[in-house]
Amino acid sequence: MTNESSSLLSQVLAALDSGQLKIIDLTTPLGPDTPVIDLPPMFAPSPGLTLTEISRYDSRGPAWYWNILNLGEHTGTHFDAPYTGLPAKIFPITRPIAFQRANLSVPPA
Repeated sequence: MTNESSSLLSQVLAALDSGQLKIIDLTTPLGPDTPVIDLPPMFAPSPGLTLTEISRYDSRGPAWYWNILNLGEHTGTHFDAPYTGLPAKIFPITRPIAFQRANLSVPPA
């Protein structure tokens, strides 16, 4: 880790510890009812999540419950949905999102 990234990480941790920086979890639960992107008809549809049970505390696995998950790789939460990767001619971006390096030097209140 470089000195610059170490310093940045230290600033982030200090800001979290002091309450000056808060993390807001924007994720949604992932399940069979999770909405998926509805693409124009010219594209293949994205599958939603399906579960196939492997075991459920039974003879197939007496101490655990687990499943096989089948889903499209973009199923779930996207910060900039529905703009991720779509060409402007198909989905014009009217409110682009700009990502900039954060300056974590927070002035005193």
